[in-house]
Amino acid sequence: MRRALLFTEWGETIGLGHLRRSEALRDHFLASGFEAKIYANLDPRDHKDWREGDWGVIDSYLLPLEAYEWVGHQTQKAIFLDDTLRLDYPKGVILNGAMGAQNLPYPPKEGREFWLGGDYTLVRQEFWNLPPKPIAKKPQRLLITLGGSAQGLKLQQEIEAWASAHFPHLKRLTLNPHLSPSAGEIRSIMQKADIAISGAGGTLNESAACGLPVIAIQIAPNQRTLLEGWSELGAIERVTLGDWEALGQALERLHSPFVRQDLSLKAWQVMQKTRWKEILK
Repeated sequence: MRRALLFTEWGETIGLGHLRRSEALRDHFLASGFEAKIYANLDPRDHKDWREGDWGVIDSYLLPLEAYEWVGHQTQKAIFLDDTLRLDYPKGVILNGAMGAQNLPYPPKEGREFWLGGDYTLVRQEFWNLPPKPIAKKPQRLLITLGGSAQGLKLQQEIEAWASAHFPHLKRLTLNPHLSPSAGEIRSIMQKADIAISGAGGTLNESAACGLPVIAIQIAPNQRTLLEGWSELGAIERVTLGDWEALGQALERLHSPFVRQDLSLKAWQVMQKTRWKEILK
């Protein structure tokens, strides 16, 4: 059986986005008949159990170029997840599944392959093949989720207090990733919610798979491409961090079932077009 070894990281400063993205890629490997395992906060050069024919994956903002070069030489196929053209990556696949990533200026290089844009968007298995979302006439439940970093959790508390004061008729649903909700539990919450206020990381993709209308806020530099890509598709509402007036206006707009229906269908339809079944054959 073919093996895929995925090396990533998580923590208070960087949050859980890299880990969740690696979990999604692992699910695709498993569905394609691979044995797949994630190693968190481990340098691949320190891993001892490499075998001939292994695939190696790195999703990191911390590892140096030498670690990527080492994996490129060690494996049959290397995949490097990227958001911001962080390094001059060695031979292998550069994977950036953010909407619009195909327009980023990745330089061509011998032995380098590109998997860029919405065809390569990653969500965990629990978010595959979901039906379109039924849209209620009046919104009742507001999901607030800003990721697992310390900054995101602080902002989430601020938005919860703001929503309680300005939109008390909306029942607030919250996600705290550090309480370890399963992917199935997160999906269930997203399916119950009528609107979400979300960071602009991987949660946008999972919300889109559920057809959940989202007001998105960029809270980290690496979220810019994903945010702009979804915004250009007209599939989200976009608000600048700290602009409370604009956030209120966006939430008022999403009280219209027609606006929510439009956002929901646009986002959901995009998520039906990924190519993972053919890519990992």
